Amino acid sequence: MTQVKQPDGLSRSSWLAAGLAAGIVLAGGIGYRVAASRMGRMLSSAPMPKGTLAGLAMDLDGWSGREFVLDEKLIRATDTDDHVCRQLTSRQGLPQVMLFVGYGINLRDLTPHRPEVCYIGQGWTQIGADTIALPLPDGGKLPCRLFRFRKGDLSPRVTVVLHYYLADGNRGADVDWLLDAALRGSSRAHYAARVQIECPAPDVPDGVERAMQSVQRVAQASAGPILDLMPRLESGDVPASPAAGGGSP
Repeated sequence: MTQVKQPDGLSRSSWLAAGLAAGIVLAGGIGYRVAASRMGRMLSSAPMPKGTLAGLAMDLDGWSGREFVLDEKLIRATDTDDHVCRQLTSRQGLPQVMLFVGYGINLRDLTPHRPEVCYIGQGWTQIGADTIALPLPDGGKLPCRLFRFRKGDLSPRVTVVLHYYLADGNRGADVDWLLDAALRGSSRAHYAARVQIECPAPDVPDGVERAMQSVQRVAQASAGPILDLMPRLESGDVPASPAAGGGSP
């Protein structure tokens, strides 16, 4: 199994969480990959300078971050052209989460990597999935999918995963939205990315509920800062450098 380099000082539980989170990028959805490949250049997004996503604030509202460095083979398996992977610790005592943001030049490379494919491919069983819209500090809504997966029989583990896509300043809950967004746009989608937030449920009576609370809190805290990193583009424009920053398109 591809390994993630462990930062100094991480607890064993944090390390297990990181291992679980790394599994999100190891499986692919063949059907969607084939279908998306037929769309060819229509699903190509504009290049973003490498390192742009590293500009995401380490500390978010109520959460302290720690960088995770992925193994090179694992990075290639993500099919992304830029990414950031962070472990976030709650200052209010909620369970730790893993935040992954991946940006892809080819939208078709992003479509196979989604929880309902990747976790099942890694031996997890999906035990729940909901489409939700989280309220954001700016008054907007964040559409996303909230999954629950279980692995094991005698002492099963449960993990909670929140996932959504971004394309040209908009957010969508699932891969169908991503493909529709690309086809509704111009001959070239300007950019697309995906956000995944994972939290292994603590082994306590309300562990799943606490994990769900964690991923939703992090999604709300990170949605604005993530979007701020994305390039502001008009048709034919070239993305600005990471230093240019910019607000929501």
